[in-house]
Amino acid sequence: MNIFVLEDDIFQRKKIEQIIMSSSDKMDVRIEKLISTGKSAELIDSIMEQGSHQLYFLDIDIKKSEKRGLEIAKEIREKDELGTIVFVTTHSEFAPLTYAYKVSALEFISKEDPNFEKRLEGCISYVNKRSQAVDFDDPFIFENKYRKFKMPFSDVLYFETSDQPHKIILISKKKRFEFYAKLSDIESKDSRLFKCHKSFVVNLENVVELDKTNLLVYFSNGESCLVSRRKIKHVTEWLSKGK
Repeated sequence: MNIFVLEDDIFQRKKIEQIIMSSSDKMDVRIEKLISTGKSAELIDSIMEQGSHQLYFLDIDIKKSEKRGLEIAKEIREKDELGTIVFVTTHSEFAPLTYAYKVSALEFISKEDPNFEKRLEGCISYVNKRSQAVDFDDPFIFENKYRKFKMPFSDVLYFETSDQPHKIILISKKKRFEFYAKLSDIESKDSRLFKCHKSFVVNLENVVELDKTNLLVYFSNGESCLVSRRKIKHVTEWLSKGK
């Protein structure tokens, strides 16, 4: 697990760090990386991965700027759509705004909460169980010098080339995001991943229909992508086997 803390009050930051380390020992949670800072730019620059194994504790009021933490959360979501965000603050009145900012926060914890330590510990436990579930339940893991992430393989629909050079787009059941890679790198990760077109690699397990007339494959959520004529046979054989 990787944990990030953004808190510009040094005493509060040290308190959160101590809770994290004691919780790690108590629950036998392995923390690979702990980034704790009072500088938002430093935190953003330190995000080199994305995935269910990443947890962010953010104060909302940074450098006396109200709601700055909410803005940072949006920046985090641009780099890590799969991580877990938790707001830790004295501004309980801002709780409803977390929905307006669309950052999918797990918790909003007041610093005055008498159960402050237990609630932080609960967040760590939740993320640890969530990341382990991904690890053991048929994960898709990708890592290169630019990006590392993991998600349930069953969530992956397809990959397509981006308009931006050297980037591809991952479309899953819940998210879509871009990262630097080649389609050939993706296809080699698993035998269920098939390059059905020069611009697309699909997860065959999530293909539910093949339209031979319009040269399209469809997925259970209604998404579709192109398939070349010479790749139709392979997709047809896969579907006929009921895989």
